[in-house]
This record gives sequence, structure tokens and C-alpha cells, in this order.
Amino acid sequence: CFDVQGERSSDDCLGFIDEESMEWMCEDRCLSESGGLACGTTSHFTSFAVLLGGGASGGDGTACGSNDDGFMTGVWWGDSIIIASFIGLAVCTGLFVVLLFIANPRFRDTVRGRMSKEQYQRLQRRRRSQALAEMESEHEGGMVV
Repeated sequence: CFDVQGERSSDDCLGFIDEESMEWMCEDRCLSESGGLACGTTSHFTSFAVLLGGGASGGDGTACGSNDDGFMTGVWWGDSIIIASFIGLAVCTGLFVVLLFIANPRFRDTVRGRMSKEQYQRLQRRRRSQALAEMESEHEGGMVV
């Protein structure tokens, strides 16, 4: 935000010097006022100034806020492309999961919460070895007749 001395108009903008062309460029053509200061937004850090009469009208002659048509991209077909892209991504992701489910038994068993044959056999071997170890420890202790 900048303290602007003098009369402000709707043509004021937040501007910076383009070091290549050595010309003032308007960064934010729609300044707001906060506590007597002129405030704007920028996407980069450099030295800024409020340009009085800097041309707040857009390149198409529209003033600030008058081109609010409700589209993110400014045109209906641009928004339609974005929406279609997200729908396409969701469909492709869904198809990928379905193909994994169909083609990969390990993935299918994991989703269903079942063990694979190898996991089941490993668990059975471990249980048998634990049972044998318990029986041997009981036998050594003299508990088995």
C-alpha cells in the first residue's frame, strides 16, 4: 500500500519500471483504498509506484470489475476445457484402478483384505513353529506325561 498525495482517479494503477524497455508497466489496474492508502497486488517483487492516470482501463477498454462474467478463464469454452480435463482425469484414474483390480490378484486381495497364498503359507509355518517351540518347552519342563 502506498500513501498517495493529491487527487486519485479511477485511472490510477500500481506500476513498475520494466528494466528492458525502461517504461512504466501497470501491474494492478484495480487499486483498492485502505486507511487512506492505495493498495494493489503483484506477482513479483521489485520497486513499485502508484501511477496517477496510468490507465486503469484494461486493454479492451473495460474498467476494473466490469468484465466479471463469472468465467475463470474469461470465456465459456476455456472453462469447459478445464472441466473436461478434470472429468477425463477422474475417468482415467478410475479405469486404472479397475484394470489393477482385474489384472493383479495381489492388488485385488489387498483391497479385499485377504492374504496371498504365499502370505498364508508363511503364517501357517510360523504358527506351527511356535506351537512346536511351546510343546518342546513344556516337555523340557516335565509337564508332559
